[in-house]
Amino acid sequence: MASTPLPFDTALYRVYSAFRCELSHFTHENQRRIKAAGLTPQQFSLLVILGAEGREGLSIGEAATRLHIAHNSVVELSQRAEAAGLLTRSSAGGRRQGTQLQLTGPGLRRLDDLTAQLIDEMAGDRQTLIEALTHWNTVLAAKGADNPAAPPAATLHRAGPDQKALIWRLLQLYLDELSVPLRSALNDRGEYEYPAFEQYWEQEVHAAYLFQVGRRPAGFALVRRLGDRPVWHTLDEFCVLRVYRGQGLGAALAGEVLRAHPGRWSVAHLPQNLGAIRFWDRVLPRHARHAPERRESPARPGVWQYQFEVAPDAALSAD
Repeated sequence: MASTPLPFDTALYRVYSAFRCELSHFTHENQRRIKAAGLTPQQFSLLVILGAEGREGLSIGEAATRLHIAHNSVVELSQRAEAAGLLTRSSAGGRRQGTQLQLTGPGLRRLDDLTAQLIDEMAGDRQTLIEALTHWNTVLAAKGADNPAAPPAATLHRAGPDQKALIWRLLQLYLDELSVPLRSALNDRGEYEYPAFEQYWEQEVHAAYLFQVGRRPAGFALVRRLGDRPVWHTLDEFCVLRVYRGQGLGAALAGEVLRAHPGRWSVAHLPQNLGAIRFWDRVLPRHARHAPERRESPARPGVWQYQFEVAPDAALSAD
């Protein structure tokens, strides 16, 4: 139950109803056009996620995760699509075991044609839906709901020596949050120990990033480079201050940090930190070339990590 209930009056439900009706209309019209083109909505969804992967394709398991359907449902779906000449199914070896799905030339052309048609024919419906959603968010904000339509404008840059003390203070706030699961205590200076802190400033291949909203600090990230062949980075720490959480800012900043360093990645987390697990399970698949793998760190017992790869063509500069 909400701690601060909204006034659920007729006016609020009228706006909410309009948004849901537009959403249902958009979904119905989208699916009607897909069916008219000779595909089922699920077939089209499968073609779309394969189109996003290019020549790499996806495994059955990866497709099931992205479509939010059962593994055996993707098997049947892919078999029908293969019979229609839209994709190929092949056995994958090496790191990616299982059946691999890839678009055929005709499948890609079918996807391109139908996508272009939907973009053109549903432009008006899309704009109406956007307006209905914007109206709903505006009403919620006016009534005091803490769910803004977009995250606050944030910036990210590599911290220099003059910001080292600020990063240390932010790290102390973060370590205090983790003090219960880590069973850590303050030293005689009233600080939490973090022996590895100096390496982010002494070695050029490592980096500390500062997040800001306006001129105010909003969080930080600590990144180490583990090797050059292949290029491999680890996100040792990632923190968005409490006041900025739940607004989409963390997801946006995490994506910028990852894309700034293409190649292999490890992201560490504590298994008892369920909030972090939910966050990374939601965020990492958006940026990883393939589905992230989660395992216990061999170097840090009790710490788990996600391992994945960020494609070079997703790179950007965060300096």
